[in-house]
Amino acid sequence: MTGAFAHGAIFFIRDYNPEQNEDNVLARMLEHKEAIISHLSWASLFLGFHTLGLYVHNDVMLAFGTPEKQILIEPIFAQWIQSAHGKTSYGFDILLSSTNGPAFNAGRSIWLPGWLNAINENSNSLFLTIGPGDFLVHHAIALGLHTTTLILVKGALDARGSKLMPDKKDFGLVFRAMAQDEAVLVIFRLGTHFIWQFLDVKYHWMGYFLLALEAHYIMAGLSVWAWMFLFGHLVWATGFMFLISWRGYWQELIETLAWAHERTPLANLIRWRDKPVALSIVQARLVGLAHFSREKKRQKLEQKYHLIRRSSKKEISKVRSLSDKWEIYGKLQSPPRNSAPTRLHRRCFSTGRPRANYRDFGLSGHILREMVHACLLPGATRSSW
Repeated sequence: MTGAFAHGAIFFIRDYNPEQNEDNVLARMLEHKEAIISHLSWASLFLGFHTLGLYVHNDVMLAFGTPEKQILIEPIFAQWIQSAHGKTSYGFDILLSSTNGPAFNAGRSIWLPGWLNAINENSNSLFLTIGPGDFLVHHAIALGLHTTTLILVKGALDARGSKLMPDKKDFGLVFRAMAQDEAVLVIFRLGTHFIWQFLDVKYHWMGYFLLALEAHYIMAGLSVWAWMFLFGHLVWATGFMFLISWRGYWQELIETLAWAHERTPLANLIRWRDKPVALSIVQARLVGLAHFSREKKRQKLEQKYHLIRRSSKKEISKVRSLSDKWEIYGKLQSPPRNSAPTRLHRRCFSTGRPRANYRDFGLSGHILREMVHACLLPGATRSSW
């Protein structure tokens, strides 16, 4: 899977032409990549929370000495598949497990001789009897597969760049995460790991907590530190999950393979300029904050502009002068209809005139403001600023 998606990312970066692939399967896939990634993300979250939630609940019930309160779910679908292949212990009457079916009768004499005996033996059976534990294991494996698919799909579809950093390919091969910030965090992680390990070995906080069917240990005074031990790991793991999810490790993985592919003479004789760039930890957290807050800001601005347009249309219907109508109509068209909140600062809200961006002059905002106030820029006054 990693090789397939890596070559897909190489194709999208190097060989994909939007004009030649207009309105075909590849173009529609790129247009709907947010929906694809979000569906995979929700599937992974659902599997992760429910599977780990069942594990935690059952372990706690065992630890408190009440195993009858466990949530045990039989893997009906997996048992049905085994029954269809001849396993008779589940009570399904289908295909090879049906004694009256043609497949069962043909299987005993013509094809698969000895198969039914091999999978229905009490000892050394080819198909082990599965139960609620296998149900949790199957969903844990499904969690890993869906998460792997999510990482690879996001890395391949986002290989051409994101809307937040469209000129990413012009920054060169830079991995900022290997700088001082991550080095400090790695050392801190190692230190905390050794501290927790020392406390666990010396005081047995974790050992007391995880002893199954030993409820009196959990009721003891030392169990408070066992709960704090687990709570600290929960906080640490949750924070690290957000760090990894927005750090962009999947894009770093895919783009590193793409960059190495470009540097391989036999694999690619024609060189190209696109190079991978990874965000630092601080940058990745800011990107995550922008992703979470940007959509809500856009919705609020859209509602605000909708009210402004509706009130402006009422004003146009009342005005009789044609010039006044055109003036109000120009103001009506000035607010963006469905854009990012940052575009609001490039246009005057009252007049609709575009504002000058100080970066276009190669100046900082402070220097440009001082030059305008000193009347050093022709045509720029304090009122226009």
